[in-house]
Amino acid sequence: ANPLMEGIVADTPSVIQKTGKIIQAQGIEGRCQAVECDFFKKIPFGSDAYLMSNILHDWPDEQCRIILTNCHRAMKTESKLLVVEMVIAPGNEPSVAKLLDLEMLVITGGRERTEAEFNNLFVSSGFKPSRIIPTKESVCVIEVIRV
Repeated sequence: ANPLMEGIVADTPSVIQKTGKIIQAQGIEGRCQAVECDFFKKIPFGSDAYLMSNILHDWPDEQCRIILTNCHRAMKTESKLLVVEMVIAPGNEPSVAKLLDLEMLVITGGRERTEAEFNNLFVSSGFKPSRIIPTKESVCVIEVIRV
């Protein structure tokens, strides 16, 4: 734990209502804020790092570019963006990511993506892919930097 770290949770009004209660219950009001946000319009400005977890797979490429471009506008030059998503591995082996790809398409119109597809989204939104960090779970942490 890092007791000096501060954060902002930015999400829809219904999520922020619940988040505010959790922040209070944990006693971290001085270090964490809950802010209403529509990432299709504007994202809070000036943080050192931004974390998006399971956001992009909900949306088709055009909407992802809007979200990422708004994030790019909000970021400082030295900020990093961390994206937590499944990354479809190359080849034709069965995987949870491929199953979820179909599920996301049917339910939200979104999709899971390959590394190349993510890189295309990031580059077209003003980012440079830095690295993909595998986790013990089925998701990866994709680190990108603002260009």
